[in-house]
Amino acid sequence: ELRPMTIRLRHTRTLVLAALMAVGECAAATFASAQIVFTSRDSSAISKVVASARVELTRPPNKLIRARQDALADSLVAVSLTPSSAGIGRDVLTAAVSTLSFSGSTGVKYPYSGAAERLLVVAQSARDEHLKSAATFGLGHLSDTAAATSALRTLAISASAQARWAVRYLGTSYGESGLQVLRALRRDGSVRDRTARRFLDQFAATYGWP
Repeated sequence: ELRPMTIRLRHTRTLVLAALMAVGECAAATFASAQIVFTSRDSSAISKVVASARVELTRPPNKLIRARQDALADSLVAVSLTPSSAGIGRDVLTAAVSTLSFSGSTGVKYPYSGAAERLLVVAQSARDEHLKSAATFGLGHLSDTAAATSALRTLAISASAQARWAVRYLGTSYGESGLQVLRALRRDGSVRDRTARRFLDQFAATYGWP
């Protein structure tokens, strides 16, 4: 299963700077100047990170590139978890989540393997339910089946409203791998959300599970 991932929101500005430097946008920048340029309300700077990420996260992987990708993906998570009071537009926050989803999706030649654990953080911790739902949707369409089903299982047994969608994607998106997770959840009785349990009952009836 996925290990817990910690995002330090206090350092969002630092993460954005690191991501920009990683993609070569401000290699000469200093942190002192970053404190002036990358304020929490600077949506244009954050939009630049998000736009660059779509390309950077889907490059052919190697050790150096993976380290840069991880720093950039962490920045996207930090942006996604930014409170509305920071003044960053909702469109920017949504773009950060959709970029993470795209980077690990089935239609990408070199999908980013760290997408699932980061989307799970957003699905659990975003302040906006729309962003949580977008992250859960992304988890339902990843190329890494093992990572995706592990993340969806975590959501399925939570008390969150995302549990119902996690159950739905486990039953429809990942074939036998997802169905095995659902059978185990039904045996254990570990799904708590009422609507999620109803979805699980529907799958059980379809496939003849006890």
